[in-house]
Order: sequence, then C-alpha cells, then structure tokens
Amino acid sequence: MQFSSDRPFLSSKATPDLLSREEFCRSVADRICPSTRSLGITLSIEGRWGSGKTSVLEQIKRYLNSRPIEQQPFVLTFNPWMIGALED
Repeated sequence: MQFSSDRPFLSSKATPDLLSREEFCRSVADRICPSTRSLGITLSIEGRWGSGKTSVLEQIKRYLNSRPIEQQPFVLTFNPWMIGALED
C-alpha cells in the first residue's frame, strides 16, 4: 500500500495522469483562453475534499502558461482558506 501527501498532482512524463484528467484540463484551458483577448473570466472548481480540485486547477494553469507569451493570461488565484474570518 502506498500513501501520498496532500499535494496537488501535476502530470508529466515522469508522473502520468492516472485519473485521466489531462484532456479535461486542456479543454478548459482552451475554452477560457481563446487566441483573442477578453475582458476576463472567473473559474470555480467545486468538489469534495480530496477530489482533486487543486490538481485540476494546477493542470489548467500549466496549460495556460505553456501558451506563447503573448497569449498567456494573467492568472490570479483566490484561496478562501487563507482568510482568517468571515468578516475579513
């Protein structure tokens, strides 16, 4: 039996995408960042704890950052867990 840390998975040739999410992530990246610039978009991935939300978001960002420099979007990541209290 193998245990792993709670770190997001990033597929590469060394670590294959065993959950077959690569095509989904590539498709999302292509749809939210077409070749023409837009005003902006908000993307939310929702799911249970441990379902791979962070891994999917990291793979999508990797595809976005692999585009030619003039087509790379500015990606701002908001993590609500980093806020201390509801009033903040």
